[in-house]
Amino acid sequence: MVPTDRQLVDHLLATIWSTCQLIELILEDETERISRQPLVDISRLKALDKTRREFHLRALIMEYCLKAHL
Repeated sequence: MVPTDRQLVDHLLATIWSTCQLIELILEDETERISRQPLVDISRLKALDKTRREFHLRALIMEYCLKAHL
């Protein structure tokens, strides 16, 4: 059975969001690890937060684009 466009988009969106959640967890763990060090590198924490926000924004954009083409 060949999947429909809608099914493909739904599976792709699920993959995007599960990947996004995984990366957010990894970045949160890295942030916690850095925060526990005796000398906290604030610039590194800011960079991790910026990366997390940018990745989430890109996931939202991909979701919008995929849904707009259905």
